Amino acid sequence: MRDRLMLRSSAVLTAVLLGIFLAVVPRPAFAQADKYAAAGSTTIIFGPFFTGSTTADLLKEDIQSSNTVDLDLQVTLECGLITEQFGTFSFSDANVTVWIEIDGVVVPITQTTAGTSTDPAPVGEVVFCDRLQENVNFAQLVQFDQYIHANSFNWIKLNVGAGTHHVVVRARLNSFTPVGSFAAGLVRRRTLIIEPVHMSVSQDVQPGT
Repeated sequence: MRDRLMLRSSAVLTAVLLGIFLAVVPRPAFAQADKYAAAGSTTIIFGPFFTGSTTADLLKEDIQSSNTVDLDLQVTLECGLITEQFGTFSFSDANVTVWIEIDGVVVPITQTTAGTSTDPAPVGEVVFCDRLQENVNFAQLVQFDQYIHANSFNWIKLNVGAGTHHVVVRARLNSFTPVGSFAAGLVRRRTLIIEPVHMSVSQDVQPGT
């Protein structure tokens, strides 16, 4: 009977000590951090343009971190192009690129362990939709086209310092069309998800070999 009581007391003591240990020992900061998200559904049309480029802000989100973290930033959106062609020989060549800025600094695709970009220009920009169309006709022709599809991409940003940070998702229409034709960019439903991740201390983000 005495041995049974001693075993029971030992089990209770172990449970109490384990509870104290779990309460006192903090979890890593990245495990405590929450995800951030932003979304939009209003249609944004930027352009039209003949030859040149124009930009638009798609999403904005303020985040806060109590220490230095690595971030996984995922953008998903419906991207489209509106083109009009005029003439016996006409073409439209346009694309929409998307990038992310944190506190006004572009997040690169590839970077060193210190977070320094190793991207070729334009840094951090990803093509979300692209269209090249040519028409050859013996008579004058006016042709209007619109197409939309959804794409997504993940950016990794290493060593984002503690504090509050302003995140912006931006897009650029790049148009290469002759006078008489035009192209415009179109973005509809879109989301941004920001998730703290714990990369290894010596981690960089470089092209695979």
